[in-house]
Amino acid sequence: MTDNVQVDGRPDKYGRPRNLSTLFKHSEYTSGIDFSKDFRIFALDWRENETVWLLDGREVKQTHYEWHAPPAHILVTNQLGMMFPNVDLHDMISGEHDWDYSIDYIRVWHGVQVDHS
Repeated sequence: MTDNVQVDGRPDKYGRPRNLSTLFKHSEYTSGIDFSKDFRIFALDWRENETVWLLDGREVKQTHYEWHAPPAHILVTNQLGMMFPNVDLHDMISGEHDWDYSIDYIRVWHGVQVDHS
């Protein structure tokens, strides 16, 4: 898993996001799970000025993050377009017909308090 908190190049505008707790190392989290073998539950509990990232109910990251922008939205996408150091993504096109990406469900709640303790 890779984490990314968007600040659009202006961290002051977003309250200088900072991790309160995290299992990520250098923006990467290796769970030891083969994600291709079964569905997993990825969740984000977004409270005022705080996000809690969960994998199968386990908290993997908690971030202080002030939102000073238009209302947030959910974007679900499967795309390659990022750059990785020392990785040539051009070779990935050849196996494109073998890619399998499926989402079982997406749920959104508003105003629900969740206790992660």
